[in-house]
Amino acid sequence: VAVYQAAEKRKLEIENTARNQRTQWEKVIDIFNDRFFVPFKLLAKNRVSVILGQEPMLNLEFTFVDGAEAVAVEKHELMQVLSTGEKRALYILNIIFEVEARKQARQSTLFVFDDIADSFDYKNKYAIIQYLKDIADEEQFRQIMLTHNFDFFRTVNSRFVRYDNCLMAVKSTAGVTLQPATGIKNI
Repeated sequence: VAVYQAAEKRKLEIENTARNQRTQWEKVIDIFNDRFFVPFKLLAKNRVSVILGQEPMLNLEFTFVDGAEAVAVEKHELMQVLSTGEKRALYILNIIFEVEARKQARQSTLFVFDDIADSFDYKNKYAIIQYLKDIADEEQFRQIMLTHNFDFFRTVNSRFVRYDNCLMAVKSTAGVTLQPATGIKNI
């Protein structure tokens, strides 16, 4: 009985320590919840079990927020009511996790983003641009951004990408070439 009670006491201590530890996913969820404007909030549902190794994967809880009301919903139900941009914002969560994991590991990385802000409203487009700027501030990261959206192109240029680093692809009978960007300031 004494051994069992000691083991239970130790188990509670370990679980309390696990509750107080923040996982990498929770940091990413905080970044997502703080930056993106979507009608739901994310929460790590089974974090203690994952930290203790009792469960292999974190389960996300989706809380749909409408004014002062909030209700937990299943992911498949939530996906039926989200706009295309809101669904893409949820996809960005995976990108943020990968970036933050590489940042923590100090892993040199070249990111190639292709129209990453397409289908977003202006608030979320700004949130993505701000996150891309944060990535650019990390010395081990490099980025190539591809876009057809001239407004996004101008905004990125005005925020953190030097004009001499902006190129435009031009197609001619001779092929496709990259040329210095023109027309950003004088459309």
